[in-house]
Amino acid sequence: EIHELIRRIINQIPSEIAGKLHWIVVKRTIDAWALADVDGLKSICPEISFTGDPEELTNPIEVLRSEFAKCGKVYVRSFEVGRKLGCAISLERAIQKGSSLKRFIDVLANS
Repeated sequence: EIHELIRRIINQIPSEIAGKLHWIVVKRTIDAWALADVDGLKSICPEISFTGDPEELTNPIEVLRSEFAKCGKVYVRSFEVGRKLGCAISLERAIQKGSSLKRFIDVLANS
């Protein structure tokens, strides 16, 4: 079971380090975080029309591929594509739909 595997991994972390760690479960993939700001994605591909909850998707990569195909673009995971997505999306808008993104940003801001 995944919970047991996670417990075993956590138990292997030295206590002096473990107290400094923040655990955030990223639901599915970081690709879901990009889908949390559809308005930002529309600056890259105006035909994007995704309206669901990105953190409930079982395969956000496939949703991004499907959405980008609407404007004749191919979505591939790469540094360059990630950089373009990062420049296009607004964290302020994305945290409204991305609860795990909000927790991630909160940890970074308060560390």
